[in-house]
Amino acid sequence: MFAHNVIIRIVAIGAYIASTCTVAILSGFLWYFVQAEIPQGPTEPGRKTVIAWLYVPSLMLHSLLFGLKVYRFVTSPKYMQRDTFLWRFLTE
Repeated sequence: MFAHNVIIRIVAIGAYIASTCTVAILSGFLWYFVQAEIPQGPTEPGRKTVIAWLYVPSLMLHSLLFGLKVYRFVTSPKYMQRDTFLWRFLTE
């Protein structure tokens, strides 16, 4: 995405590695809680589930990558902003 900006690439790769490690660590810590919740089926409306915490690092990573995509769109030349993503995808 950012071939000429080393800092942004390092931040994106670091965020990916941090997200992967965090999910692995959370999975290890929350394994018994997740096993206890799975056989019960759907949770009650007022009860919070532990499984949702496993999605938080991925949500943060995807938010960062979406922000970088918006940044790239805003800083791109006007001719690239004029064409839609789908049109560029189909022409390539």
